[in-house]
Amino acid sequence: IVKTFRITEDHFESEVCKSLFARIIDAQEQSEDPLTLLFEDETLTDEEINLLRIVKLSLREPSSSWDKFDVTVSPEQFEKVIPDYLRTIQIRKVVRRLGEVEKQIQQNDEQGTLDVSLLEEYSKLDYQRRSIEEQRGK
Repeated sequence: IVKTFRITEDHFESEVCKSLFARIIDAQEQSEDPLTLLFEDETLTDEEINLLRIVKLSLREPSSSWDKFDVTVSPEQFEKVIPDYLRTIQIRKVVRRLGEVEKQIQQNDEQGTLDVSLLEEYSKLDYQRRSIEEQRGK
């Protein structure tokens, strides 16, 4: 998945998620069963262990209850979902930063000052958001 979808640490927002992602990649290079290897790692923090549990649960087989809905996900469908999800993450990060910049611009406006660099950053972020949304529509 990492090579196919070019997932990097930048796709994760928190430092804990970035760290855990790096540890998973390292463990994957060392073992056929990277999650078990990580669960045995005594240097993991409680937060990393909890996130690792979530990852492990998400990788398990779907419940047999889903069988009655006759839902199957083909590899092609899966390959379409992952990039869309990554774009969603990117959009969230950009929108969050847009809000922060907008707040700073409003504060400057209330103080009667103008920071052109904030306006430039807002414009770039808005363009980035629209570009990602266009990619999503394809």
